[in-house]
Amino acid sequence: MVYSGDGAPNKTGNFYNDLDLLVQETYLYDQEKISHASIIAAIKFSEENNIKCLALTHINRNFRKDDLPKIKDKIKSDKVKIIIPEPLDEYNL
Repeated sequence: MVYSGDGAPNKTGNFYNDLDLLVQETYLYDQEKISHASIIAAIKFSEENNIKCLALTHINRNFRKDDLPKIKDKIKSDKVKIIIPEPLDEYNL
């Protein structure tokens, strides 16, 4: 399990390969911001590194409130389980 913190992950050796869980701070759907990954980039990174589950956190509050409900069905992958946790959510991996 890895918790990313701010910023986009970068491949360093085999550190991310075959993780059970990556908690990745993202900000917007398809736009990179300084020190923030996008949701699309986090999904692609997870697929390329055979990560089993990706938890998307730190999503911009306005985007989360206004836009996320409209595009939630676009946030998917055939290779990675994707979750967007809410406070006090519990998950089994």
